[in-house]
Amino acid sequence: MTSYPIPDTALAHHTAVLGKTGAGKTSTAKTIVEHLVASSARVCILDPIKSDWWGLTSSADGRRPGLLFHILGGPRGHVPLHPSSGKAVAELVASGALPLSILDMADFAPGGQAKFFIDFAPALLRQMKGVVHLVMEEAHIFAPKERSGMGDENMAIHWAKMLATAGRSKGIRLILATQRTQSLHNAMLGSCETMVAHRLTAPADQKPLVDWLKANTAKSIVEQVSGSLSSLKTGTAWVCSGEDKFFERVQFPRITTYDNSATPTGEIGTQEVCTAPVDVDRLRSIVGDAAREAEANDPKALKAEIARLTAQIKSGGAEITEAEKEAYQRVGHREGYEEGHRIGFARAVIAARDAINAINPGLAAPPTMPSPGVTALSPVVQVQAPPPPVSTASATPRPTTGRVSPSARKILDVIHNAYPASLSFAAAAMRAGISKRSSAYRGFRNEVCSSVEVVEASDRLRSAAGFENPVRISGDPVDGWANRLPPSCAAMLRAIASHKTAIDKATVARLAGVSPTSSGLGSGLRELIDLELIEQTPNGYRLSEALRT
Repeated sequence: MTSYPIPDTALAHHTAVLGKTGAGKTSTAKTIVEHLVASSARVCILDPIKSDWWGLTSSADGRRPGLLFHILGGPRGHVPLHPSSGKAVAELVASGALPLSILDMADFAPGGQAKFFIDFAPALLRQMKGVVHLVMEEAHIFAPKERSGMGDENMAIHWAKMLATAGRSKGIRLILATQRTQSLHNAMLGSCETMVAHRLTAPADQKPLVDWLKANTAKSIVEQVSGSLSSLKTGTAWVCSGEDKFFERVQFPRITTYDNSATPTGEIGTQEVCTAPVDVDRLRSIVGDAAREAEANDPKALKAEIARLTAQIKSGGAEITEAEKEAYQRVGHREGYEEGHRIGFARAVIAARDAINAINPGLAAPPTMPSPGVTALSPVVQVQAPPPPVSTASATPRPTTGRVSPSARKILDVIHNAYPASLSFAAAAMRAGISKRSSAYRGFRNEVCSSVEVVEASDRLRSAAGFENPVRISGDPVDGWANRLPPSCAAMLRAIASHKTAIDKATVARLAGVSPTSSGLGSGLRELIDLELIEQTPNGYRLSEALRT
């Protein structure tokens, strides 16, 4: 389809579709999708709040089938979509098992979109095969510039940036759509090579676009575009591609599918239309097991069920079913066993060490604690030469606090894993995937800093004696972290690890296969520094103390 207003070469890069409500932004994004599907491209649409995209499955008049999109979730979903199924769904999208999909999150509770996205995005990056165009409707919800501090928002922004900076090399082509340009994270717009700008009247919404134009085109075009933004007619937009040197004002064609996102007139009720036939049984067989497993293991749902059953038992209500007993026991037994095993093993280690030291002081070295769920039939104390001493002259032991929350436990495990190096609380929390914007962040800090398991010196935390390394990264710790990072960050970490001395940014870029002028290089190095995996020195970058020891 050579007559489409945006060149195919431009659509091979990341694209942003901008415009205020009613300016034609969503319709234009739909015409892009229609054009891509006509050329047999794979498309996945993330629709976070409004269920605006199901109309693709019907014709313009609603009387004939439209495009064969599979809809997961929402009021028109062929199968349900659960916030905990992000990883499973991403693997299906990445493999091509769902070539055309709409992931409708309109029914998610607040924070559900971020929960889904932080599992979806890394799995898509790691498992991607071929090319997929990923539409992010209301992209500012996934990557806001100003953070509200809700739930997993911090990690959602991180993974949105990773999609923008590392996604294209993995075969992911982003199409970002937003009516709130000022609210979208700068890194997202900065990664787009093509802008489709509909009417924007607010100066704050115009500014990010004008700044992008100044970096990608001549002053005369900047003035022409910025001078007309507030008066563009509905459906008309500036198409600006820095890579293709394409800057034109165009009137986009009407969509050829059903316009379910049109402003309601109050004259019709439920929209009854003919949609593309979907083999629902086959779709359920593809995603059903993964979705059911994710839903069954969702911590929030399980805790709610436990609370309901507890109240029912206390009130003398009806006898619970076998399935309910299983759900109750599954979580209760697991959490109780893990916590009891951890505390009991720690006490045994300390007692054994003290007994050996009473006979031969300095001979006993505390053994490694097993991971939760590993049954220790009999504790074994290994007698070996003591490890190099670690100065704790300024460290202050903390009183015991008993059981800690699961999030605090993750942070403590990260600190133990870094021993003998110490970490700031912020770095340990980030490594554990705990958002700094979480409303419970301060509480987690108090739990960790008051735990008997750590000592604090110079605002950094280190494992107390007897608690070192309860959970280890198997094998080389550099490989262990690289396997958890996005591909570009992992390549940078391995490049820095390949040298015993510090290396400069240009050398990191060359060894990691990253452009030395790309924004992804700087953002990736900052991520590694924030995680305290690398250090920046006057001579360049080197591994942190935690990974060098």
